[in-house]
Amino acid sequence: GSTYYKQAIALFREFNDREGLASSLAMATMCGGNYGTATMVPAANPTEADREGEEALKIAQEMGWRAGEAVALMMWGRCRCFGLAGCRSRQPSFLFLNEVGGLGVPS
Repeated sequence: GSTYYKQAIALFREFNDREGLASSLAMATMCGGNYGTATMVPAANPTEADREGEEALKIAQEMGWRAGEAVALMMWGRCRCFGLAGCRSRQPSFLFLNEVGGLGVPS
């Protein structure tokens, strides 16, 4: 799957399709390892997957695409908090969910 994501990412960049690019970058993070694949060798470099998640979030935020932002945070969070990259911070995901009313937790 990581090969196809890389191809899709390159094509979305070429055609300046930011929504497709953000979506593919977010999904590509899953190839870097996550809690569901912890017993497997990752198909992609976890550090590269982390960068892809960060880029996906940035693009979605620049577009004002809240659904894309949610997907990027969800996929990137799986990579960061449960994957081989290690848990560094869950705070952006929780702040986002609270902002859109998903958690109901005071800031």
